[in-house]
Amino acid sequence: MEILLSAALMTIDTIAADLLPAARALMQMRRLAFSVAPDIRRGRTRDASEREINNQQVAAVMAALHATQGTLPGRRENGATVLDVPATAVGFWLNKTKFLGRPQMIKRISTSGLAIKPNQIRVTRFRRIEGKAWHRGDLDAEELVTTLRHVRAACFLVIAYLSGVRTGEVLNLRRRCITRDPKLNLIFMSGIQMKAGDERRERSPQTIPWVVTEQTARAITVLQDLSPGSALFPPGAFYSEQWWAEDPARTRTPGSTSDDLTRFIGWFNDTVAPQINHPVIPPDPAGAIEAPRLRRTLAWHIVRRPGGLIAGTTQYGHVQTQIMQGYAGLADAGFREELGYEELLARAEAIYEDHQRILNGEHVSGPAAATYRERVAAGAQFAGMAITTTTQVDHLLGNDNLQIYHGELLTCVYRHATAACRDPRDADLSGPAWPRCRLTCVNIARTDRDIHEVNGHIHQLRVDLGMPGMPEPLQQNIQNNLAEHERALNEHDAARPEPPVQEQHRDQRL
Repeated sequence: MEILLSAALMTIDTIAADLLPAARALMQMRRLAFSVAPDIRRGRTRDASEREINNQQVAAVMAALHATQGTLPGRRENGATVLDVPATAVGFWLNKTKFLGRPQMIKRISTSGLAIKPNQIRVTRFRRIEGKAWHRGDLDAEELVTTLRHVRAACFLVIAYLSGVRTGEVLNLRRRCITRDPKLNLIFMSGIQMKAGDERRERSPQTIPWVVTEQTARAITVLQDLSPGSALFPPGAFYSEQWWAEDPARTRTPGSTSDDLTRFIGWFNDTVAPQINHPVIPPDPAGAIEAPRLRRTLAWHIVRRPGGLIAGTTQYGHVQTQIMQGYAGLADAGFREELGYEELLARAEAIYEDHQRILNGEHVSGPAAATYRERVAAGAQFAGMAITTTTQVDHLLGNDNLQIYHGELLTCVYRHATAACRDPRDADLSGPAWPRCRLTCVNIARTDRDIHEVNGHIHQLRVDLGMPGMPEPLQQNIQNNLAEHERALNEHDAARPEPPVQEQHRDQRL
């Protein structure tokens, strides 16, 4: 997921920036071509030849360009600006094959008196990533349209993944769905809220359903540049006539969006990654990456990788805090359910691993060592059940036998009544508050895994103590922590059971 997200963010921040000027020009020309298209071009006249359709369409668009003082798309050739014929076919909404076979029509357009603007619907300059351009050679109108489809897929991926909203809620987003509150320093995304009451299904900024990240807001800004109508994910082919519907009754489907993601991965791996030495997006062992899977994947990373980095700086724990402040934190948003299910699975898997390690001789020390062994043994006997409601999940997560939390240097066998990190006034007493952890807490147990980490930490503390010019208070704090860790290390080794004495047998010789 990290490589896929990196590719999507790079596409939004760098590649899209190169494409948008030409995309806007193409959108403007296509809008004009759709607005003046005769019935024969719209397919309302039967038995019309492609030649006649192109004739009438060219006449209509040329008349509109003369009336609006528009320009024709051009390209540079041998120091001169000439008509960009493929771009003209795309912009005029023509049958390209038939148009390319009409040199007289092409000449008539070139000599019509309309100004020809070089590189109007062509990209010739590309930003560098790590010192290397992401594309070689010109990117013409046809490749522009194809690449813009991949940009749209990248936008969907970032919005769906980093907001935690349902696939259908993303696909129903509309223009101007982002608002910012400078006082709260929060970004809000509004839209249709599925599985919510009528009073909260209104699509307006006032509903403030989701708190989102800056990356999500940037993706929506790109989509607003690519989408001529109100819908950010309109149905139909890219830049087709359906795209210009003011308020389409349908949007892009989850199935077609999943296909878009597959094509995006193939395009990035084949076209972009080799140019800039970006890692190739590997195949997912669980199968094709589908749009509805993104929500559960985010929940997995929040539960199991809270300190993992997103886009180099933002952590998953921060994303969780941010998105849970809005609609995503309410019951009918469903994201709490995803987190609950993933938390339960993670706890069950951890208990199983703990039990296997104890069976294989892992030593446990500390004031809560006996309770740790009891809970692991009891949790390992759980036979399983069918979970169908969040109430069942909440009940299981409250089971004492699952209240084991593995930290970086110790294991918390949590009991809130004796937790040194908890205050009775805390709103949430469901687990340890790691930033307030105290090494003297009676809930602490230390496994061999923890002791391995403690050994490494002791080494680092000794290195830190050797730094010149360290302030006395900080030096004293490090020495106190070092003494605590060394004491824990000695107690762990001292409490380790002696290996069984094996009976020695004398050699018996014949």
